[in-house]
Order: sequence, then structure tokens, then C-alpha cells
Amino acid sequence: MRHILGASRTRLGRASDGLDHLRAAAASMPDNPLVRTDLGECLRFLDRLDEAHAALDKALSLRPGFPPALFQKLLIHQHTGEPARALELAEPMTTGAGANPNIVILAANLCRQTGRTADGITLVQRALATPNLHPQLRREALFALGHLLDAGGDYDDAFDAFTRANALTQSGPAADADAIVRSWSRKTIAALPRASSRDETPVLVVGMPRTGSTLLEQILIAGRACESVGESRALPAIARRITPGSLATGDVDALADEYACELRPRATSGVARVIDKHPGGFLHLGLAACIIPGARVVHTTRDPRDVCLSCFFQNFGPHLGFASDLRAIAQQLAACVKLMDHWQDATDLAIDTVRFETLVAKPEPEIRRVSAFLGIEYDPACLRFHESRRHVNTASAAQVRRPLNTDGVARWRHYEKHLGPVLEELENAGVPLD
Repeated sequence: MRHILGASRTRLGRASDGLDHLRAAAASMPDNPLVRTDLGECLRFLDRLDEAHAALDKALSLRPGFPPALFQKLLIHQHTGEPARALELAEPMTTGAGANPNIVILAANLCRQTGRTADGITLVQRALATPNLHPQLRREALFALGHLLDAGGDYDDAFDAFTRANALTQSGPAADADAIVRSWSRKTIAALPRASSRDETPVLVVGMPRTGSTLLEQILIAGRACESVGESRALPAIARRITPGSLATGDVDALADEYACELRPRATSGVARVIDKHPGGFLHLGLAACIIPGARVVHTTRDPRDVCLSCFFQNFGPHLGFASDLRAIAQQLAACVKLMDHWQDATDLAIDTVRFETLVAKPEPEIRRVSAFLGIEYDPACLRFHESRRHVNTASAAQVRRPLNTDGVARWRHYEKHLGPVLEELENAGVPLD
């Protein structure tokens, strides 16, 4: 039972709640390789990488070649900037009739990261030829194929692979910005109570996915003044049970403390700001203005065409339903633009905008500017963010292991003929393209 509790909490994004359960399960079932693997996964999410490797090595000693344990080790190497090491471990497991499709697909992605595009295509085609391949793995393989073809300059075939991958994903609607504006109007927000504390520790990094939010987070925490809780679920969790009409004076301080509990473990000595990087946080800034009024908000933006294309090319699975449809992605982007304009007008939150293209083209002046906005001293170490070996568990893990570059700028030009639905939606919403 404790094994199930620990593993399920880890996969729900609550690894800190699952750790004690998994340690207890490992103590009571010391020879169970799956328990050790799940403990390793939990420790990976907690960025306790030496302990994670130890747990996974124990699983592999109990059952040599155990695919779930090997897969977790490969992810650690990949997400800490060691794709070549990960590929070295993976390749012996990618041949033969019993090759594990999960590892074959991951090895294909590692081939792309290490410049072995042709080998990666061969691997992913092998995975796609697996009889009765699970639809989730087929989707992952098609995303991997799309990225490999894109890296090789085969843009039409790449777009076809991404389209087939997204067809296997359940789509969902974009956010209803109009409804949020009606609920959290300027008049409503002005009449709501505020938390008595104006703690300036929180920094909310919000915006559309694929706008450089992870990049900015990693840059800032490379300095000495910032830490991060990653993609915290604290604010959305509170928002799910709170409406403007239910927010009473007696609630705001308790909710502020509930939110602060998420940040406290990272607010150690010398840390002035703790980053909560949750792109979807732009939906909840009316609530944030009431319970964390001292927070600073950084809105990351990018050319809308590149944002929409990059979302369509990313395997978000069921978590972001809108991301499997180009038209819905453009509608979500338009909702983000509308809501950020609204929060600027309707709240007293300090809000800054960071443009991806500016950040990668002129990093030092932009980082200095953002540091000043956050009220911290500029740290030259921020420019060496890519040297960090922190675990990065987002879609941008590979990108933030490289020095700043402009490779992602104007990528949409390769796919312009496929962007009709995006351009139509953005024009209808009045979203500028530059």
C-alpha cells in the first residue's frame, strides 16, 4: 500500500509527499526492484540525484537490465546535460526482438541531441514497427520522428509526423478569457480583501508554454539570489476551490500561508526570491493579487508563430489539451494576451515582460534589467546557467544545457505554409505578430 501511495503521489507532482512512503516500502520489500525504481524516480523529481542513482543501481543489481530502472537513469543523464552518457547506456538495449520501446524511443531522442540524426530515425522507425505498440508510445515515437526530421531539414515530413502524433492526443479547448475577466473584473478585485503580509519572496513566471520560461528560470537560479520551486501546483490548486465571491477577509491570510508553505523549503539563507514557474499561472493572477500581493510577475513572450508551432511540436500528453490543435493553441495564446492586459489594468501586481528574442540576442542587459525589476543584484553567474547540473524536468531540458543561442528564433518560416489556422485565429483576436 505504501508503495502505491508513494508512486502515485510522485506522478501527481507531489514527490515530497511520496518520499517517506517509498522509503518505507523499500525497507519492507528490500528485494523488490520496482520499489527501488519508483524511489529513484521520486528522488529524481526532488533533484536528489546521487540518492536517485543509488536507488536505481540497487534496482539494477536486483534485476540486471530492468528496463524501468534503466529508463530512469537515462532520464537523469539526459536532463542533467549528459546525453552522450545516456546514449552509451541505452544503445545495448535497443537491439533484438525484446528491445524495450520506451528505451528505443528515448535513445532516438538522445541521438538527435548528440547529432546522430540518421541513427535516431532508424531507431524510431524500429519502435514504430513494434507489433501492438501502445498508442501512448506510438505518439511519443511520432514526436521523436518529427524532431529528428526537423533537425535534418525535412520540414514537410516533420510536420506530417507531428500532425499524426497530435491526432493520437485527446484535444481540449483553450481558456475562456472572457469568463475570467468577468469573474475577476477590476471592480471585483478592488473590493476584495488582501493578505496582511506583502512578502516579496515569490516571483511568478507566467505565459504560454515554449516562451522561454524555463530558460529564464535557469538563468536566474544560476545566480545567488534566486531559487525555484519549479512548476508549482499551489496557486492552481487554491484557484480550483476559490471564487471571488467566496474570498472572505478571514481567508486571505490562511491562503497566503498555504501558498507560502510551497516556497519555504527553498527560501533558505541568502535567497531573496523564490521562483514559481508555472506558465498557466496567467489564469490566476486575480487571486494572486489578493493572497500574495507582494509577488512580482514575469510574463515571458515570444513570436506568436514560433509559440504556436513549438507547442504543436511538443508532446505535452493529456496535460495541455489545447496543444494538440493549431487553432486551439492560437486561441490559448490570444487568451493569454487578453488576460495579461487585463491584469496589468485590474491589479496592483508588479508585472514585467521578457521577450525570448531579446533575451537570447542581448542576454546581459536583459538579465540586468530583470534583476533590477526583481530587486536583486545582477550576478554574472547567470550567464553560465548552462553549466549547472541541476535536474530539469520540463520540455526545455535539452535547450537549457546549451549556451544562449538564437536557433529558436523565426523557426516558423520553415513551416509557414502549414500555419493558416494559426494566422487566422491570431488575426481574428487582434494579436500582433511582431
